[in-house]
Amino acid sequence: MKRPLVWAFGASVLGEILAGMPLWRVCLALPFLLAAAGRFRKSGYGRRLLLVSAFFFLGFFRSCLSPDREELSERILARAEAEKEEGENGSLTFPGRVCRLGLSGESAFLDLEAPGGRETIRFYVSEEIRERAEELLPGDEVLVRGKVKAVPEAKNPGEFDRKAYYGALRIILTGSAERLSLQRRPPFSLDAWLYRFKRLLLKGLKKAAESAGLSSEETAFTQALLLGERGELPEDEEQALGDLGLSHLLSISGLHVSFLGQGIYRLLTEFLPLSPGPAGLLSGLFTLLYARMTGGSRASFRAVIMFLLSLLRRRSGRSYDGPTACAAAGLLILLEEPLWLYQSGFQLSLAGVFGAAAAAPVVREWWRETSGGRLSPLAESWIFCLCLQTATLPVLLWHRYEYALPSIAGNLLALPLLPLLLAGGGSAALLGLLFPPAGGACLWPQRIFLLLGKGAAKAVFPIRRLITGRPYPWQILFALFITVLLLLRLHRREERRVFGGGNPGRSRFALPGFLPGLIRGASLLLYFAAMLALLWRPEEEGVKISFLSVGQGEAIVIQTGESAFLLDAGSSSDLRAGERIILPFLKEQGIGRLDAVILTHLDADHCNGLPAIIQDAFPADRLLLTPKHEKEETVYQLLKDAAAQGWQGRQVKAGDSYRDEKLSLFCLYPGEETEVREENETSAVFLLETGKLSVLLTGDLPGSREEELANAISRKLREPEDRLVVLKAAHHGSRSSTGEAFLRLLSPEWTVISCGEKNRYGHPHEETLERLRNAGSQVLVTAEAGCISIRVLDGVFSVLAGYEEECLYHEDIE
Repeated sequence: MKRPLVWAFGASVLGEILAGMPLWRVCLALPFLLAAAGRFRKSGYGRRLLLVSAFFFLGFFRSCLSPDREELSERILARAEAEKEEGENGSLTFPGRVCRLGLSGESAFLDLEAPGGRETIRFYVSEEIRERAEELLPGDEVLVRGKVKAVPEAKNPGEFDRKAYYGALRIILTGSAERLSLQRRPPFSLDAWLYRFKRLLLKGLKKAAESAGLSSEETAFTQALLLGERGELPEDEEQALGDLGLSHLLSISGLHVSFLGQGIYRLLTEFLPLSPGPAGLLSGLFTLLYARMTGGSRASFRAVIMFLLSLLRRRSGRSYDGPTACAAAGLLILLEEPLWLYQSGFQLSLAGVFGAAAAAPVVREWWRETSGGRLSPLAESWIFCLCLQTATLPVLLWHRYEYALPSIAGNLLALPLLPLLLAGGGSAALLGLLFPPAGGACLWPQRIFLLLGKGAAKAVFPIRRLITGRPYPWQILFALFITVLLLLRLHRREERRVFGGGNPGRSRFALPGFLPGLIRGASLLLYFAAMLALLWRPEEEGVKISFLSVGQGEAIVIQTGESAFLLDAGSSSDLRAGERIILPFLKEQGIGRLDAVILTHLDADHCNGLPAIIQDAFPADRLLLTPKHEKEETVYQLLKDAAAQGWQGRQVKAGDSYRDEKLSLFCLYPGEETEVREENETSAVFLLETGKLSVLLTGDLPGSREEELANAISRKLREPEDRLVVLKAAHHGSRSSTGEAFLRLLSPEWTVISCGEKNRYGHPHEETLERLRNAGSQVLVTAEAGCISIRVLDGVFSVLAGYEEECLYHEDIE
């Protein structure tokens, strides 16, 4: 049986996927599985069927029998609520062992592992006790007193699912630490020793960088590259590397571990008098300790396992098979924690191995066959990078929704330099402790690399990325099917050439000079472009209005396929909603350009997410503001920043409109003559009409202005009895808005309220909800339902909600 571990790994993954599906989907898949099993048996693969079945059930039951962490977290939260009811502030005391220390942005954190269990709580440390926390080491037994809360779920399409990621890390709750006390420090802890050594290396690296005159940004880049410490790296530096498709260099990945392991092994065998056995043992131990010291990502541990297997195969004199080693590593990782299967890092790692170990060898043989046996180093690098990019492309677009155009060229230049960058950084960290000038001399590759990277990022700025959106599963499956089919065809062609007596010399298609290499390279690039086009998310059909769940704030996205608008972009409860929620949603939906960004008014909860969108250089045509505002300084700054990105600043007032084939968008308020006394009275109101659907978007308009608005609506909204009206309630459902007279005029069948969960204003107020119920309107609140989308497609009105856009309601309105 050829590559049994690959079959076993595939069966285990399939079992785990089915275990996480609803029962009806499992029932649908069951006939296909039984048919495949029957086909295996008829073909005489009884032993393979037995192996596949065993690992299928192993994956299925391993996933089903995972511990119920929800129940444990609910018990802890119930204890906190009981403390509050007894007059306490809800703080609890937790004994446990520190298993991880680090930085997340500007915040320090520690992960506390409960006694007798493997589940952890992540505590963020306040400035008052940060110095005390920095004295702790992994393995210390401590008492932590603080408040805890459930890990928030993703509520919007495209939003990072923090709960799923923390679940893979076995983090069941997050909290803020108020007090820390060290109870016991074990006499020896490997993690504590590695943590001390890591801090020592950081100290040496900073001394060497200071001696060499490196800037803080250049030093932070080296820290991230060598030790995975990204806390001090500025966002613009990350963005510059991301524009070149090199952000993976900032995380300790399988490439880092592989390069270091192979480098240490070669150093011990070629430059020191060590035999392969001891050299393999030492290099394997080094990679294992390095992966653990730098955070222990599953990609790095996958690389460690594969490296150790390669040393064992080399020791036994057998050939090394990359796919088999990767399958063995994947089985071990998923056996330890099945939830890693759904994380981008694990998926990218496996896809990268497929590209490097399975696709690249086949393509190299095809290249040799068609070139008469010649393969230059440049062609070797080109094939490796392109196979790596093609294999990881579906995973990359599924999780990140965009592709950096310079990625192939950037990796073609950067990957050969990575060993030099790692060697230079490691030498600088060690020498910086003893003789900083010598350590600083080892950092010149980092400086040159960053200078070239910044220059390249500026040079490709106008065409730096393509926003493709999240592809549908059928697109990914079809792309994988085509890729595997092509690889099998190339592989069988090579087998026929070798075993069938084919001519191993120059192909009849070979041309003299450099032209054949260019044709082969162009054909591979063309195939990659075809895969990119195949995975491009199709444009949204019909009309879709999405009310994003941004906490206590508002952001509405209107898209038709022909045009796209963003109405407001802010949140007072999540100050990073622009980069965490709004931008990911736009990219996930495949919106590559906005026709207009419209701010109803300039309260922070409606506009403070816009700077993040501007800084991301997201393409937009116009920024529209109402004529009168109290915050003129805010207006000036927004217009200045928008103009720097090529956005045109314009005013929007009553009477202005936009139309395309699918919708009409009218501004009803305010007019040029409107007198305002406060910022909310400047809030623009829009009426969106498509077919028989009318959607009224009211911003934060106060109740005192509803009579004026009602007159404009009466003139514009004709035959209301023949229309389905959706109302976006004004001012987050405040009692001072959405009055009874206004509701009688509109008679909305649906009302959407955008507000934050347990917000300090008490929105939505019960009085408003009561008025809406009395008016016969069905109410949806973003704090409860997540992102709420209203869609009209082929005359069918649908209401979608949540991260996965579950359909709550649909009806034919034509």
